[in-house]
Amino acid sequence: MIGAVRRAATVESFLAEPVGHWVVPAPTAIVFCATPELSGSVTWGRPTREDSERTLAAYEAYLHPSIADRFDVMLDGRGIESVDPEALGCLLEWLGSRREVLTRRVRQQVGVIADTLTGVTLAGILPTLGQTHSFQVTRDRRAALAAIGGDDALCDEVDAAVALVRSEPPPLRELRDLLRADAREASIDSVARALAISVRTLQRVLHESGTSFSDELREARFSLARELLTESDVKIAALARQLGLSENALTKLVRDRTGLTPMELRRRSRPA
Repeated sequence: MIGAVRRAATVESFLAEPVGHWVVPAPTAIVFCATPELSGSVTWGRPTREDSERTLAAYEAYLHPSIADRFDVMLDGRGIESVDPEALGCLLEWLGSRREVLTRRVRQQVGVIADTLTGVTLAGILPTLGQTHSFQVTRDRRAALAAIGGDDALCDEVDAAVALVRSEPPPLRELRDLLRADAREASIDSVARALAISVRTLQRVLHESGTSFSDELREARFSLARELLTESDVKIAALARQLGLSENALTKLVRDRTGLTPMELRRRSRPA
């Protein structure tokens, strides 16, 4: 069974630690890396050139030293409604400039397409480049992941990630990305300014989504606290400062969620 993949706050943090994470590089895609040998993406809607550029930037994770010399990829484009010529040109340019290294390192690529003209277009992209890495096409994401060593659990995780992103109103998704990147001094006023919307509009979006700014800030702080407590040796006082909390407030945050103190959570996450 593949281990759980968690959401990375930004493309930059995903590139710094891709294995075990997924990221939203653009409003029309997620990119994930389940293991050093297995990664992929799911794309939907009508990706623009800018969307493609952002998604391709996340693909650069294959350069990270944690990625195996030979790896498999699943690219799910079933949800793409149309192909923008500029976005397609951007993809072809990226693939062409990296064709040799991808041919050497990609063991197997499985594309997932719909039975539409757009699907046929996507299936024909790699052959236009000449000799490339091995690839095949299917209509089923679960079958695609199974073909490269994935399992039902990973497919369920990918499905859940896509459903989460696609159900988020854009301001809520952008708010969460901002808070994951920096929750230390965030306020509803500063976030509204960064999103170029009014505080009233942001509050309305949060209310309609069944949440609030304080809930989102608390969730972002806990998520980062849990990650740093389980995966790093940063001191508790430094962690609290990084989150804009006192040590007592950090302890309360972690205890309310887990029933443990920060140090107890750290000890439980480490092998004996």
